[in-house]
Amino acid sequence: MKTIRLITALTVLPIMLQACNLPATAPASVSEESVSVSSNTYTPRPPTTTRLPTSTPVPEVWFTDAQEGDTLTAEVHQASNLPMITTQVGFINDEESGRSSRYIVLDADGIQVARVRLIYLPGATETVFTWTAWHGNGWYHLDLYKINQKGTILGQQGINVNVADIPEELPTVPERFQAAYQQYFGLSLSSPAFAHFNQDNPEETKWNLWTSAVYLDDTLYKVYFYDESNITGTNAQSLSSGEYSVCQPRGNYKILLVIVDYGNTSITPDAATEKHIAAEQAANQRWVEYSSGLGLAEPILQTETTITYLAAPPVPGELVTAEQVRSLTGYDPSDFDILAEVDLDVAIRVPQKHGGGGVAFMGGCKPEGSQAVNMIVGISNRDDLTNMAAALYDHELIHLFGWVHSWPDGDGSGPAQLNEGHWFPFKLFGWTDTNDDGIIEILSDLPYGYQP
Repeated sequence: MKTIRLITALTVLPIMLQACNLPATAPASVSEESVSVSSNTYTPRPPTTTRLPTSTPVPEVWFTDAQEGDTLTAEVHQASNLPMITTQVGFINDEESGRSSRYIVLDADGIQVARVRLIYLPGATETVFTWTAWHGNGWYHLDLYKINQKGTILGQQGINVNVADIPEELPTVPERFQAAYQQYFGLSLSSPAFAHFNQDNPEETKWNLWTSAVYLDDTLYKVYFYDESNITGTNAQSLSSGEYSVCQPRGNYKILLVIVDYGNTSITPDAATEKHIAAEQAANQRWVEYSSGLGLAEPILQTETTITYLAAPPVPGELVTAEQVRSLTGYDPSDFDILAEVDLDVAIRVPQKHGGGGVAFMGGCKPEGSQAVNMIVGISNRDDLTNMAAALYDHELIHLFGWVHSWPDGDGSGPAQLNEGHWFPFKLFGWTDTNDDGIIEILSDLPYGYQP
């Protein structure tokens, strides 16, 4: 038996992960009835600085049917009852160059409202975006970007436009979320966190949706609704108990990581250990830097991992059990918040059995400690070692916080969605201040403008 104690240090490590699955999540309750709200009372805050049109020196992307100061007319979508704007854009299409994928992205007042990946527009140099005027009539700053998959902005144009003709009684997106939390959960929230998710393929816009998440007391609440349908979905999960419990995205978590060697990869225990140390250090460093940028003396989130090694799987093709870990390693998973498994296996048979190369399972961070494997990645060859090690902390771990693939990343803006695979939805995790009280929501006693 070989055990290694990790004390985290700080570096940066980019990752990408192609396969991931989150099985057995709690079923969402879905209502097709419209949410009743009062008249439109949302008033956008005036900008603290004047926002002028912006552009890149050499145009890569541009508005073709709108310019600075234009008034755009909204039309109410028949099914969703959302006010929609149609905007035509042009771009340089160099997708065939063989370089990294290109995206055209539109932000409205800092929220990504439309996106397309150029691989779905072969040969085209124009496209049309239909987007939600999310805070009703009035002025919007539109940012149009051309971005590659590494998050590098290749081109940008910004203009200010005025949106008109939205019926005054039509609820805004913030009002819809406020009403939904009240109607479905009995929660009075003035400022729930929300963002917009876009499919890359313009043929799949029916899956574009507005999504919100709120961490309050012992529960993670979720609400979402689509741009092109009348479906409103809701979900609530415990933060400390139950089969579908999730971890709160704050605090210091102890992870027990069990490396299970199937003996068919030629990857040494030391190599696997080294990569996982680096992956955790990189994740911790990003959380330190983000927290420091907010002026916080302590990071919002940190992990400390203990690694232990099994020279052979106790039962080939099956997840290790808590009892097997106790008897074979001497570590008790109940002393840890999260139990992680890493399989060195050419066939990555255990993760594949559960649906992917990496898998997260609910039920971590319970008061009684971990009782079963909460996340696993499989590593089939040395070339995948770096990516899959980082995937444990950049992807599977945040699933344990309640994240799903349709949660917009970062602060919800377009550039934040494309960041070399460092998934972390700061806004939906409550790492921003949505009610302007000077405290980020995940650290607030009364988050999201909550009125008990």
